[in-house]
Amino acid sequence: MPVNAELLDLVVRTFRTTFSTALGQLEDPGIAPYVQTLTEADIDSDQRVLWAEVPGDMPVVRDSREYLDLIWLSVLLGMDVRKIGIQIPEKHFRGKRWKAYQPAVRSLPRNFNLAKRRQFVALLREGDTTKHGTAHDGQPLFDTSHKGADAAGNVIANQSNLYGLPFTADNWRQVRRGMRGIRLHSGELARGNQRRRYHTLLGPDNESAAETVFEARELAGGGSNPLYKASTWEIADELESDWYVFDFGVPVEGRPFNQTRTRGPKFIAKTSPQDPDVFDHGIYKFGVDGDWGLGYNRWEFCAKSQP
Repeated sequence: MPVNAELLDLVVRTFRTTFSTALGQLEDPGIAPYVQTLTEADIDSDQRVLWAEVPGDMPVVRDSREYLDLIWLSVLLGMDVRKIGIQIPEKHFRGKRWKAYQPAVRSLPRNFNLAKRRQFVALLREGDTTKHGTAHDGQPLFDTSHKGADAAGNVIANQSNLYGLPFTADNWRQVRRGMRGIRLHSGELARGNQRRRYHTLLGPDNESAAETVFEARELAGGGSNPLYKASTWEIADELESDWYVFDFGVPVEGRPFNQTRTRGPKFIAKTSPQDPDVFDHGIYKFGVDGDWGLGYNRWEFCAKSQP
């Protein structure tokens, strides 16, 4: 028996409203401060860095165990596309059983951005390789042999923004000192004498140390702490003992990542009888669709340390 058209329309409208409400309540995934957002016209398609495959969070329908095996996730590599959604068999439209799927629909926008955040961290952690592309100078974002020139015009071939130091106050100073000394090919200091605004991203192994370094007004042995509020900081659970320093005082074009966004996330409903899943199997799909591209940009204003 074909699905009642009015019932199907009600399901689609309900899910779209549920999705839109959830999308409006999303918090910023935390990537914006690190990226320069470009339009599709600003970057050639062959320069876009494709994501590595990392599974997204699966939506959960709480207290509805029978539906868990119906939740689906698909990743289309090569087009920077992520589709996350749920599928509902035709028989579940009857008796209003479809309402049990609303919690899953509500979770889709958040899962989309969580997957995006996880991909951002993956590119960050592997920034000392060329697995996801290179910085603007053709080398890994984090490297020990970035080139520049000194004030006399002599080539410098060993500028580093990659360290192997554990997180301590002295090591943070060393990394900051290295960032201050970075020179461009023109021989000028990358940041000149402009005011710097440091931000430190750390793994959970360094949380207590960061509190001591940046939040304590006085040193344990007495005297004021010279690094008190010297940097804002945040913890990313995925980083473990890795830590990164960024200069957020630079213009947006100096940020370490370029982000290209073309659409989404938006609600999708695959309910047409022409769809093979609907025609052959009576399966209707609802979810979130969108795409983006993320590539490395400027290495001069960021540093990584991996003990």
